[in-house]
Amino acid sequence: MNNLLLHNLKEIMLYFRNHPEDAGLGRTITGLKSCILSDNNDTLFVIINQNIPKLAPYLFMSKDVVSFDDTEHPEIEWFICDSLDIMSDSVEKGESRLVYELSDMLQEIPDLEYWKYRKNIRQFWKVYVKPVKRKWNLVKLKCPKR
Repeated sequence: MNNLLLHNLKEIMLYFRNHPEDAGLGRTITGLKSCILSDNNDTLFVIINQNIPKLAPYLFMSKDVVSFDDTEHPEIEWFICDSLDIMSDSVEKGESRLVYELSDMLQEIPDLEYWKYRKNIRQFWKVYVKPVKRKWNLVKLKCPKR
């Protein structure tokens, strides 16, 4: 995962939070997850153009990005993908309130440098994830441990 993809994730989650009932969310979530797993920001731009074209101008396409060593911190990518799986299920079930809360949580994903310290991971979990997990009884959502 790279910082550009992470920045675009934040922009996409902002849109999801403000439009939790948009018809293009399901396909976008599936595409977003595959982009995260393949670390491919170019494909993300195509997916957004096809499903939510009004969001495309807000995405960044710069090639000069800092890559994140997934072998050092794979738990962050897993956490994001698990959250997107739950969000995808919520879109299918029409649970727009849960889509809103998950996108609000993912929008607050900090920059990659933030994840270097265990204290930061615990703080993020406590402030943003734990309340959503508790409210919706999200057993699948695991804390990124370091």
